[in-house]
Amino acid sequence: ACADIAGWVGDLRTVRGETGLALEMYERAARVDPTELRWLALADAASRAGAHARAVEALQRIALRHGGRDPALARRIEEERQRAANGLIPR
Repeated sequence: ACADIAGWVGDLRTVRGETGLALEMYERAARVDPTELRWLALADAASRAGAHARAVEALQRIALRHGGRDPALARRIEEERQRAANGLIPR
């Protein structure tokens, strides 16, 4: 129930454009009840918030469940890694 409520609040914060607060709620939901859907919601929220390293971590949790055999997921992880690396390079 706690994870469901945290996910619902995350959805509400997303609709309101409160990406940082949404990310916190999705993290809570995934921590309390680590389902694939919750990890994916966390990855999406992290990406929107520019927290690409967090997105990679969440996506890797899903990849572990798939045994690393999901090419679309592997591509998404690589894209998020590149975005995270680009954020580290001074402009």
